[in-house]
Amino acid sequence: MGRKKFTNAIQNRGNTNPTENVGNLAYGGDVDSKMLDQFFDEIAQSTKGQNAIQISASETGIDIGNFRILPTGLQIADGVSVDEWQAFGKHIHMMETAIQWIIGDWLAYGERAYGKTYQDVSELTGYSYDTLRNLVWVARQFNLSYRYDKLSHTHHQKALLACHGDADVAHQWLERASTGGWSVKRMLDEIAGVSPTPPPAKGRMAKFWANFEGFAKKNIQIASRAGEAERRQMADALRKLADDLEKN
Repeated sequence: MGRKKFTNAIQNRGNTNPTENVGNLAYGGDVDSKMLDQFFDEIAQSTKGQNAIQISASETGIDIGNFRILPTGLQIADGVSVDEWQAFGKHIHMMETAIQWIIGDWLAYGERAYGKTYQDVSELTGYSYDTLRNLVWVARQFNLSYRYDKLSHTHHQKALLACHGDADVAHQWLERASTGGWSVKRMLDEIAGVSPTPPPAKGRMAKFWANFEGFAKKNIQIASRAGEAERRQMADALRKLADDLEKN
């Protein structure tokens, strides 16, 4: 398809079945013809002297250039360069880490563009209805700019559930989890206000930990509803408390 025909198709000119670009369809917006011109120019520059990669799919496998993906493995054509081999390896890694996001975005697009249902896609892919519903739900709650590449899809899904579907609150916790390098469990404990497990103690330390657990849980819950400046003041107050404890 040439530039003019492709541009007309994207902009729905002379097409009774409008074609929409994935980003526009999923998140809204109009296609700028100047952006399309720039898009084609960049492709032309990046593919000079190269053969275009052909992608095709059938019931037996998917062909991507010199690579054929089968249900039981991968076939690689003779003569593949080391650069091609390495590039395909990067694609494998990205697909592995992003597959749940990809499925959610793909199904959200199909649902809106073609009226496909979870049941339709379940029969097409073999994924269960509940799995597809959850993946689409998470994808719709977090658009691309709200997703943290240092965190797993599970982080996003569990944060959303723990925050009762409030994506804005979940986003705040995900930001803290990304900055702190938290595991899913650590993040959920923080959201729930669970304090660190105290070591076995007797006497004064037993009393200290008993008081500390309730104190920590209550104040973490308060902090979760506070703004950034207020949380900073709370942290400063706790640091002062720690200093005072060491001095006495």
